[in-house]
Amino acid sequence: KENDRLNILFLGYVGDRKGTYDLIRAIKKIVVSNKKINLYLRIAGNGELEKCQKLIDDINLTDYIDILGWVDKNEKQRLLLESDVLVLPSHFESFGIVVLEAMSFKVPVICGNEGFTKELISDGKDGFIAETGNILDIANKIQKIENYLCVMGENGYSKVKKYYSRERIEKKLRNIYIEVIKNG
Repeated sequence: KENDRLNILFLGYVGDRKGTYDLIRAIKKIVVSNKKINLYLRIAGNGELEKCQKLIDDINLTDYIDILGWVDKNEKQRLLLESDVLVLPSHFESFGIVVLEAMSFKVPVICGNEGFTKELISDGKDGFIAETGNILDIANKIQKIENYLCVMGENGYSKVKKYYSRERIEKKLRNIYIEVIKNG
């Protein structure tokens, strides 16, 4: 952790559907309840950037949140290297490749319980699953994860290596193609 600060990252479309505003409101809850907390959220992605910035300004969080906008692959990798936790409180998420990317950088993940992303997280082992739309639960999970960053990061990294390596995925795809050709 940099300067004893919890560096939080959001990667994805900025808007209601991805839970961006829920995350911002969760940060506000944390800041209001614990003035000594040292955290910083970086929001990277495209979407409702102006609306998001207005909310941040309106609820006085400019010292805690930075909107970066869309980032390229190199910048995304740099952000993951510098982050302690990825928070993706989506109201709906398909596969959530960004979750696997974070885990491959030993960054634990907090995700919402809606959509497929929750299938990638072992709650309490390599991240936390928060109730989608529940700002208090998201805030609690952010505060709780600070005590488990190293172990959860390692657990997530091991999971990605074991189940989502290029070799393993290629083998699974090859077997599916063989099955389709055989039965097609």
